[in-house]
Amino acid sequence: MSDFEEVYHENRKYKITRRYTRIHERKYKIGWLDINNEKHIGNMKNFRRLYRTMTIEETISHGIGTCIEQVNLMSMLLNKLNIPNKMFCTRIYEGDNFNDLEAEEHMHCFVLYYLNNKVYQIEHPSWMRIGIYEFASEEAAIKRNK
Repeated sequence: MSDFEEVYHENRKYKITRRYTRIHERKYKIGWLDINNEKHIGNMKNFRRLYRTMTIEETISHGIGTCIEQVNLMSMLLNKLNIPNKMFCTRIYEGDNFNDLEAEEHMHCFVLYYLNNKVYQIEHPSWMRIGIYEFASEEAAIKRNK
């Protein structure tokens, strides 16, 4: 593959990830299915007690997902495009009493992908930061998300 072809393919992949981010923003909401298959959109009440992870197919068909499902969906797309990526999940805050099932969950999942010798983060689960962010290194991206 010539240098031109390599740059063309890398640029095309970047544009595809940008387009996907816009589609994802319109199509998917923050939400979850509980163990009784009831939908919860925009709230985390009883999350610790009733949450279950959804399959990719469920996430797509219901158009909802927690940060866990949304990052899984993004990673699947990146894998299909042969774009190297990693999924991360951080616990931002956990109350002192882990057994308090009424406490809110505070975690953040995100995906990093590697393209053109750079590190990018696709952010959708955190609605205040939706977009694609560029970092000089994986360490810088992880530090930003702690």
